[in-house]
Amino acid sequence: MSAVIEHEDATIKSAMGDYWARVKAGDIGSLPAVLGLIALCAVFGSMSSVFLTPGNFANLLTQAAAVIVIAMGLFLFSSLEKLISLPALQQV
Repeated sequence: MSAVIEHEDATIKSAMGDYWARVKAGDIGSLPAVLGLIALCAVFGSMSSVFLTPGNFANLLTQAAAVIVIAMGLFLFSSLEKLISLPALQQV
């Protein structure tokens, strides 16, 4: 049995419309975290002239590298686990 998968041609406008519809329905997802991060950057950027410099961003990325690698590994593992659990792949 072969299954035909149809893909809709998604545009940025339709994706944003879908996201806004989910937000209005109460599924805000990661919106509070993103808004909080923007607010923190604005507050610390206004308090210090060094905060928004390229050197500081490089330092932040260097310090967060281990956590980023672990998070990427967890994400890839969970994605692979979902992919392997598909019924079509279990027959192979």
